Amino acid sequence: MKINLEQRDDIGLITITGEVSESDSDLIRSCVLEHIEAGGHDVVLDMVAVEGLDSRALESLLVINEMIAERLGRLVLGDISETVERILHATRLNRTLEHHPTVDAAIKAIREAA
Repeated sequence: MKINLEQRDDIGLITITGEVSESDSDLIRSCVLEHIEAGGHDVVLDMVAVEGLDSRALESLLVINEMIAERLGRLVLGDISETVERILHATRLNRTLEHHPTVDAAIKAIREAA
């Protein structure tokens, strides 16, 4: 797995590529914490190049979502791969984790709600 954090104004954009497994969950969480500790609230995860998620990675997404919500921010998934979309539907996490068809749409949703 590869991960990259960039700032889009006050929104943290985290791009994840590859297979996301148990060992990667802490890295994703650390990246989110880095953004929050720098004063950010909202995070968009670009997951178009994610090839798979294990159960620990899904659990980590829920923990991250809760962690951000406690700080009055939002976690939004943008541009998810077909694999991720299937996993979210199969686990019904598509009802819990907000997602949009593109990163730009995810960022726009955050900005419009502010």
